[in-house]
Amino acid sequence: MISPSQLSSAPLGVEWIDIPQFADERGSLNVVEHFELPFFPQRTFWITNVPEHAERGGHAHRTTHELLGALQGSCKLELRDLTQKIVVTLDSCSRFIHIPSMVWAKLYDFSSDFVGLCFTSELYDPDGYLHTFDGFLRECSLIKHNSR
Repeated sequence: MISPSQLSSAPLGVEWIDIPQFADERGSLNVVEHFELPFFPQRTFWITNVPEHAERGGHAHRTTHELLGALQGSCKLELRDLTQKIVVTLDSCSRFIHIPSMVWAKLYDFSSDFVGLCFTSELYDPDGYLHTFDGFLRECSLIKHNSR
């Protein structure tokens, strides 16, 4: 498992984003200022009530970036590109992960109380998804070949 300190050296362009948290005797308050994020969110969704042994994600986005975090509970997140695979644990409402476009993402091993929140850089576009890993690898190879 890659720790937050090791993630910065991962060649995926993936990065942790710390969300400010203010805590006192009344509880905790987390604040997201959109202008401080790597992109201005165009869409927000959350994930709840994930059945035991279920997986979410299992796709990549051609152009959309995501910022994903656990508001409650935890899950594992597998991130892949052409050459590297890393696994991180989402388990803090004050630490989100930025997933750039063309990174394969799969969520699994959800705690029963998991609540996840995701901000995206673009509106939903079904044509912007790569749903098979083989298709993802082919498109990554084409991009790499064309960038030479």
